[in-house]
Amino acid sequence: LCHSIGPSEAARCPDLKGIGAKLTREFIYESLTQPQAYIYLDFRHEGPPKEYPARMPYINKNPIGLSNNEILSVIAFLQQMSGEPITVSPSEITQATRLAAVVPIADVQ
Repeated sequence: LCHSIGPSEAARCPDLKGIGAKLTREFIYESLTQPQAYIYLDFRHEGPPKEYPARMPYINKNPIGLSNNEILSVIAFLQQMSGEPITVSPSEITQATRLAAVVPIADVQ
């Protein structure tokens, strides 16, 4: 996989350790469903140059195709690593479903 949780020489993308404590659930959701909205410019790849640049895929579209509930589970996993209790209410699932429905297909590359 591209990301690691903790330092890794094999990682092609930023380390996700502690990310759930630094970013809001909404920001992480947007980053997963609209990955080109914000680009992390401070990431420095160590080691030999890459043959091609890493590009975060849309995880809610094919070929990955995670559902909104699965995306919220990924976010909860990242947040729970901070040691804080995590709760996801049914209204958040409904809100995430509505948000995904309003993203125009033309915006997906």
